[in-house]
Amino acid sequence: MIKKISLPLFGLAVLSAGIYLSAGAVAAESGRPERDLNTAEEALITSLLAHRSSQAKYICVQNNYACLGVDPVESSMALFSASQDQSAKEKLFSAIRFKLDAGAAEDFSCYISLMNQNDLKRLISNSNSHSLMKRCQEDVRRAKKRIGYPLSAEASDVCQSEEKIKVAIENLASSPRCGA
Repeated sequence: MIKKISLPLFGLAVLSAGIYLSAGAVAAESGRPERDLNTAEEALITSLLAHRSSQAKYICVQNNYACLGVDPVESSMALFSASQDQSAKEKLFSAIRFKLDAGAAEDFSCYISLMNQNDLKRLISNSNSHSLMKRCQEDVRRAKKRIGYPLSAEASDVCQSEEKIKVAIENLASSPRCGA
């Protein structure tokens, strides 16, 4: 028997959107662009975490509106790609640490391919698969604590393994676009 969970009207989708909107309001005054980028990254992580939790599997059945709207993962990557800020490029590149679904992975590939070649080469040369994996695990831990609602997803559900991150970085580095 499937145990129904009790969530607010829009369930986990609203939780992700609420964090996206409220995190910027409480962020330190480091300037709006940086706040927006940090908030987008938090929304991306929260969305990945929520959608990989067993609680999210039934939310669309319980409430049709819970699964409508813009995906925070896709909108966050679009914001990173559109920004000229260096930290946005770093946030986009570092999304390589996440397990992305087919649509988000395709978006990631497209946005990375649009990145300035010199910026991409610099990000690749400065990257460390172990650090990216650890960062992802810490991001998930912080997100679960911030949400305050028990979600079943763990870091291993959201984060790529160190080896997969390493292979993905190597694939980017050897792509014709990077001039291997």
